[in-house]
Amino acid sequence: MNFDDLATAIAAFERTLYSGNARFDRFLTDDSKALTAYQVQLGCVALLRDMINGCIENPARGRPLADGDPRMRAVEAYIYAKRNGVKLDSGKK
Repeated sequence: MNFDDLATAIAAFERTLYSGNARFDRFLTDDSKALTAYQVQLGCVALLRDMINGCIENPARGRPLADGDPRMRAVEAYIYAKRNGVKLDSGKK
C-alpha cells in the first residue's frame, strides 16, 4: 500500500460519514443561524473547554488551561454535573 492508496481509502471512508443535522453541517450549508454568536466570533464550533478558556481569558484576564490540565477536567466535570440534561448556553447573544 502506498500513500495514494491510503488517501483514497480514507477519502472513501469519509464520504460514508453522516452526522445528521448537526450545527456544523447546517453552518456548511450556509445556515447563518447554525452557530452561536460566540462560535461565529471564535470562527469555529466551540467546545466546552473553548468556552471555559474564553471566560478565563477575557473577563478574568487569566491564562488558559491546557486540555490535559486536571483543573480543566475538574471544571468540565462540574459543568456537566450541574447542567445534566440542560442545554448549555454558550454565552451572550
